[in-house]
Amino acid sequence: AGTGIFWDDLEAVSGKYPFFAVSPKDLANATTGSVEQDQSSNDNFANSDLLMAFTEVTTKKANVPLVFKHMLAKLTVKVKVGAISNITSSEVVIQNAQKEYTVNYTSTAPTATVPATVAVKSEASVVELTPHAEADETYETSGSSKTIKVYSVILPAQQISSSGAKVKTTTTVGSENNTYTYAPSSPVALKNGTHTILTLTVQGTSVELDNIQVTDWETATADGDITIDTPQS
Repeated sequence: AGTGIFWDDLEAVSGKYPFFAVSPKDLANATTGSVEQDQSSNDNFANSDLLMAFTEVTTKKANVPLVFKHMLAKLTVKVKVGAISNITSSEVVIQNAQKEYTVNYTSTAPTATVPATVAVKSEASVVELTPHAEADETYETSGSSKTIKVYSVILPAQQISSSGAKVKTTTTVGSENNTYTYAPSSPVALKNGTHTILTLTVQGTSVELDNIQVTDWETATADGDITIDTPQS
């Protein structure tokens, strides 16, 4: 925002020209941010993401490659509801979750691999996060196809545990609502820059853990080169 900065305005730092980028929207200020509390809409889910890129080039007026990294954690909850028949609806919320975070650019110094570090804001209040509903999946059991409900949420790294964030699943069978909470005594630690998939099975009176899978969060599709504008002669 404000007055444009051109190549000719820049001065090298130790012989290099550093560039830093943030997407999809800039932080409220330089060092703090927050995910959306209700991520059920496509816009709120996308705007909860925090993407950063850092690079250094050695030549003025060169292309500037910006590879954006996911700075927060992505949690996907897959709920196997085939154990209960006649389900008319289901939903998942993340209770006791922390949505505010701080950004540290200087310790250690930014690199292309680690543009910054992000942590839950100290003494942040806890809230209930509403995830984004993904397309249903299916699985085979006893010769029949059963439904898996899929929900994803973006949040700063924290724990799923009895004392931390909890996964609350509500299923509606006819007019009856059945609520199940996954709050393990052995914490599931979410890490920034990773995608954790929790697969849960709803039983008659409880919800059981089927599987935990943790992978690197794929590089953002916004990767590419940009060319910095220069003043017109």
